[in-house]
Amino acid sequence: GELRFTSTIARRLDSLGALTRGQRQTGGQNLFDPADNLESEYAKAALSTWFALLAEGKLKSATLIDFQRRSGLKIVSEDGILEEDLP
Repeated sequence: GELRFTSTIARRLDSLGALTRGQRQTGGQNLFDPADNLESEYAKAALSTWFALLAEGKLKSATLIDFQRRSGLKIVSEDGILEEDLP
């Protein structure tokens, strides 16, 4: 949750700098690293990969059933296929 909050703040500060000064790097005043933005294309690809590994049972840290029960997210269809519209 903390990383998600930090990501949102970093993204909004970057947007604010771009709007007010016309430069993308001025918003955060170097408080946040671009890696803090969890909403980038790389972060989305990493999350999709993690969901695929989870669905295939290749993770030791969590099981699919436990993840779905704890998060309330359904990432696999009844046929056992990874959903196309992932959160």
